[in-house]
Amino acid sequence: MKRLKVIEDAPAARSSRVALISLTTFCNARCRFCCVLDILNRPELNPEDEAIFARIAAARAEGCTTLGFTGGEPTVHPRFAEFCRRGRELGFASITINTNGIKFKSARWTEEVLAAGLTHIDFSIHGDDAALHDAMMDREGAFDAFKRGMEHLRALRERYPVVLGATTVVTERNALRLPKIAEMLLDEGIRSLRFKHCFEGGDGADVALVGRYTEQMPAVREAVRLARRRGAGVQVTHFPLCMLDDELLFASDLMDESVLSIDRDGTVLMEGRVSNYRRAGATACDGCAFAQVCTRLDHRYVAAHGESELRPVHGEGALSRVIDRAQRQYPGEPCRGTAKKFLAARRASLAGGAASTQEESTMSSDRSAAAEQHRVHQSDLSRAGGQLAARLRDGEARRAHAHGAPVPPGLPQRPPVGL
Repeated sequence: MKRLKVIEDAPAARSSRVALISLTTFCNARCRFCCVLDILNRPELNPEDEAIFARIAAARAEGCTTLGFTGGEPTVHPRFAEFCRRGRELGFASITINTNGIKFKSARWTEEVLAAGLTHIDFSIHGDDAALHDAMMDREGAFDAFKRGMEHLRALRERYPVVLGATTVVTERNALRLPKIAEMLLDEGIRSLRFKHCFEGGDGADVALVGRYTEQMPAVREAVRLARRRGAGVQVTHFPLCMLDDELLFASDLMDESVLSIDRDGTVLMEGRVSNYRRAGATACDGCAFAQVCTRLDHRYVAAHGESELRPVHGEGALSRVIDRAQRQYPGEPCRGTAKKFLAARRASLAGGAASTQEESTMSSDRSAAAEQHRVHQSDLSRAGGQLAARLRDGEARRAHAHGAPVPPGLPQRPPVGL
């Protein structure tokens, strides 16, 4: 498989656990916020079926334990159930999809894919009623299809206890409705919610859909609080950590799984933490205590709205106050574990930075001593003159070269793997 480079200052990757494999460019909706909108329904870009089977096997061989299918809309592939079945045969612990849910309106199809091994379904739901959701997806009947699909899944859950979640992409059009969307999803029986900003590093999404973070954050925080009150899991994705206030402990940046994402042509789009591939160069982020784990800003967001909304956290005292306040608001799990993990990684990163600084100081002293010794030696050589002096100079140069160039100071320190 071909591999793309991760950004240079990214946290280190660990062994991949989640494999994401693209099945098709075809889709039965037309969401304007889709990050691959520009390549949808391009049959010449679709992978061959045998290539898909080979990538499933390769991902399992690389140690992945969760198999996820993407697209396009993965469920429209006519061999979708076969891909699920092959994943189960190879020993994947979980088989998951993110889907618009339209295919689940068929009870027969729903039972077929559950029987084939599908274990986790993450629905893309962007409105609390048909008018908003269908408009967001540009597909009449999409909301009704989701509701019918949920009926089928509830009827089948004793035989197939599939895990259900939902992702809502936050745009200017639906942001203020997030609490109502969350309430509707919870009423339907969804127990895990994710609110994802519509800019995520791809170039397909329509820029006109993107509102300012400051205008959206009150509704995002209210939706998070609602989900927690009702005992549901919740994540917030692609929002800068400094803007989330107490709800930053629900940011996927602090809980990312390790992902191996394989594109249609076999290129590895991501390997490691997803957020490592989605970070733009906002100058306000320089020196922020969250900088190495935060997705920061999409480059198009900066072009459209600038970066003046950011509230970078500088210094360990300020960071402690932010985390302590968030933990007082959300004292239980998983927030306590998330905070503990982040702070432990932060301390290790700072300790590594101090060790690196000490090492650089020692190396600098050694280089100064060596330079002085070299100067004296060169003076002696100059006095000695002749061919012997030339040979000695040459030998000294060869020895100096063998030590190599010093490590440049100021390289970013990387937190431990897993963040």
